[in-house]
Amino acid sequence: MLPPPEWVTLNSNGSVIPESGYATAGALIIDHTRYCIAMFVINLGICSITLAELGGTVEGFQLAWELGYHQVNVQLERRCAVQIL
Repeated sequence: MLPPPEWVTLNSNGSVIPESGYATAGALIIDHTRYCIAMFVINLGICSITLAELGGTVEGFQLAWELGYHQVNVQLERRCAVQIL
């Protein structure tokens, strides 16, 4: 779902390597035309998949804010991460 023209969409996802527990997160920030404004991937150390997804969301919000976007539509994969937010 695309955001209204004055909004951006933050699509965040987390990943954990089961054997080690090491986690990464990444996100895309797109505008209403599907233009990718920014993207990133971060290493989070050892944590759960839910914390990895939330970590990517927090970093994504901070990046959107720094870029001047204050109206952010969030898309997440994990239902429990959505419930926590």
